[in-house]
Formats: sequence, C-alpha cells, structure tokens
Amino acid sequence: MKMNRKNMMIKAFIISVVMFLLQGIFTLIRTKVFIEFYGTDVNGVVQLSHQIFNYLVLLESGLGAAYLFKMYKPMAKEEYTKVNGLYKGLVTSLKKIAMLMLVVMLLISFIYPFIVNKGTLSYIQIALILALLGIRFILPYYFLISKKNLLYVYEKKYLVDLVDGIANIVILIIEIIMASIFKIDILITLTIGIIIILLTNYIYLMLIEKNCKQILIENSKPNYEATSMTKDIIVHQISSVVFSSTDNIILSILSNLKNVTIYSAYNMVMTYPINLINRVVDNLRATFGKKIVENEKSAIQLFYETISINYLFVLISAPIFYLFINDFITLWIGEEFTLGAGCIIIWMLIYIHRCIMPVVYIARDAKGLYKQSKHYTLWQAIVNIILSLLFVQKFGIFGLLLGTVLATYLILIPFNYHLVCKEVLKSKNNLLLYLGESILYISIAIITLNYVNIHIFHLVGISWETFIVKLIVDLCFLGIISFSLFFQFNKYFKNLIRRFIR
Repeated sequence: MKMNRKNMMIKAFIISVVMFLLQGIFTLIRTKVFIEFYGTDVNGVVQLSHQIFNYLVLLESGLGAAYLFKMYKPMAKEEYTKVNGLYKGLVTSLKKIAMLMLVVMLLISFIYPFIVNKGTLSYIQIALILALLGIRFILPYYFLISKKNLLYVYEKKYLVDLVDGIANIVILIIEIIMASIFKIDILITLTIGIIIILLTNYIYLMLIEKNCKQILIENSKPNYEATSMTKDIIVHQISSVVFSSTDNIILSILSNLKNVTIYSAYNMVMTYPINLINRVVDNLRATFGKKIVENEKSAIQLFYETISINYLFVLISAPIFYLFINDFITLWIGEEFTLGAGCIIIWMLIYIHRCIMPVVYIARDAKGLYKQSKHYTLWQAIVNIILSLLFVQKFGIFGLLLGTVLATYLILIPFNYHLVCKEVLKSKNNLLLYLGESILYISIAIITLNYVNIHIFHLVGISWETFIVKLIVDLCFLGIISFSLFFQFNKYFKNLIRRFIR
C-alpha cells in the first residue's frame, strides 16, 4: 500500500505539472485573444461570471465534502455496501441541487445585468453570456461530481486531474481558434464548453466502471446520513465563496468592467502556481482521511511532510511573484493593466495564504472539525465583505485586497492553525511561527534579488528576453538557497527526500 501511495504521488505530481503548464499557457492566450477580438468588457463579464456563479456552490451545502468524509471509514474497513449507499445518496442529492442551481442561475443571469456597469455591452449580451457560462458551471454538479468523489475515495484523484485537464485544454484551444481565426460570435464560442462537459461524463462513467467495481456491484438503498453534516460545512463554503468570489462583483457594480479585467488578470496568474501545488496536495486528501482512521501518528508525519513541501514552494515562488508579476502583465496584455507596489504586496500575502492553507484544511476536514471551526470562519467572511465595501470607494482594487488580507491574517489563519495544532496534531508546534519566518525570508529574498538584478546583472527594461533571463537567474538562486535551508533544518522534509530517493 505504501509503495502504491508513493507511485500515486509521483503520478499525481507529473499529471498536475503537465496539466498546469498546458492550461496556464492556453488560458493566458485565450484571455489575450478575448480582449483583442471581443473587447475588455466581454472579457470582464467572462471573468465576472466565475465569481458570480461560485455563489451557487452554497446551494450544494457541502454535500460533496460531507459524503466524502463519511466514505473514508467504511472504505478503510472494506464495507463496500455502505459506500455504495452513500454514493447513491450523493448522486440523487446532487441532481436535485443542480436543478435548483439552474433556476437560480437563470434568475441571476437576467437580473444582474440591470445593476452592472455595462460599458460597451447591451443588457441582452451580458445576460446571455452569463446564462451560457452558468450552464457550464452547473453541468458538473448534475453529471460529474459524484463520480469524482468515488474516484477520490479510491485515491485516484490524479485520474480526475488528467480528465479535467484534457477537457479544459480542448475547450481553451477551440475557443481560441473560434475567436482568433474564424471570428465567431462570443455566444457561439462559449457553447463549446457545454458540449465538452457532456462528453466528459462518458469518460468518467468508464473510469468508475474500471476502478470502482467493488462499490458499483453492491446493490444498497441510497444513504443520506451525510446530509446532517452540511449545516456546519455550508458555513465554510460561505467563507470560501466570499474570499474568492466577492471582489469582482463589487468592482463590477461600484467601479467598471475594466477593473474587473485588471483584477482577474492578477488573480489568474496567481492561481496557476497555487493550483499546481494544491492539486498535488489534494491527491493526499483521501489518504490522510484514511490514515486518521487507521493510524493517527502516521497521519501527523504525513501532514508535516506535506506542509514542508508547500512552504518550500512558497519560499521559491512568492518572491518571484512579487518581482515579476508587473513585467509579465505588461508583456502579456499591456502596461495599462498593471497595479502599484502596494497592491502587489497584498497580492503576495494572499498568494502565500492560498498556497499553505489547503494543507491545514485537509487536516481539519479529515477530523471532521467543521462545527468547531465554523464560527470564526463565518466572522472572517463578514469582516471581509464589510472592509471591502468600506475601502473600495476610496482605494479601489487596493481597498478590496486590503479587506481580504486583514480578515484572513487576523481571523482565518490564526484560529485554523490553533485548531489543527490542538485537535489533529496534538502538538504545541506553532504553525504561525513557520508562517512568520517564511514571510521574513521572502522579504529578505525580494530585497536581495532586486538589488542583484539591477546593480550586478544590470537587468533593466521590459522585454521577453530580459524577463526570461531574470526569471532563470532568480529561480536558480532561490531554489538552491531554499532547498538547502529546508534540507538542513526541517527534519520532515529531509526524511521525505531521503525516502523518496530510496
């Protein structure tokens, strides 16, 4: 089993890296193409739709997470009949929720255009774009998520990453071709995603028939016991949606669609490396859940080894993000879409949080600590919205980011860290100290690299050639120093590397 899990981790890493690189490249190209051929306002609506429809997740009420948690124990004990019942209960529940989502989505699509700052677009254009993208958002809830959860239980998340990655890449390529070469109307271009998602459902059917036979052959009644957990999980979903899906909505109403495009550009670039590390880590969610059931000590070791990888990744990538993001945005879509140094610092703090926190969430969720953590999670969401609304009028995008960072670093991070240390790790190890040390190291690295780039290598100006040279130099420097420090002073990371080499 240990060797199988190691092989799974290697597969997951390779697949995540390849999918990450390809999706990143094609998404950046598509954004540039959409801005060029359809305009900034259309791109703003497309980006805005992702945040609007993320609120539909609240209708799901955490069913997926609740059922996944309930499946861990019977799966570890090979009680396949019970897992089968839970799977059937999830399928039925998600289909009902998807239909409710559809009704709410259509209402939003035709009401929201009345309040948005439309720019060059008409009411009907915005409404139809939102409706098409809303359908694309809802279809996975009706067809795919239950199948994905079954694969997660079997620790086959890398297959989900592979299928979703290929599907997304195909959608992106076709959309780029339809816009740039054939100059097809945006409404027709967006329908391609709906078709691909429907085709993907058949691939998932084949995957679960091949990999989950032990569960599928059982014939039990639908089990809905996990539904009782959703009242606690939904609080966490509210916080997550507010954190990730509020700023563009506020900007679209109180500012303009160009600011939505600017905000989305930075968020998009930041999301790629975050998704890379989090996809690798998320493959361990089922493994960690089973280890909590089987052997808590082994689970704690896995936690520290995993979070050490995330911290190493942050120490290398966060300084790179700060030093290179504005140059990249300028070369990608234009200098008029760049932000000031204050915004970049806050973006970097958000980046650090989003790279580290998923490991903490995995540990928290494996213990089912939804109820214990829901109160401060809700307060973080409330404070985030209040501060964002207060600051946006005076400070614009900077104000939105500031509200998010204050709520995150003063409420969400310290309370979740304390809960995991107390209830899961049974340790007084201060995760906040690790975070503080990392931010200090990142600050020193930024000052040092900025001096080296300008005064020693004389790498100034903006061109793709200069950008690539600086990137290679800084990555090599940060990679060598950071890896050496971790291998020397972090025993969990050292053990992980030695075991991996063997």
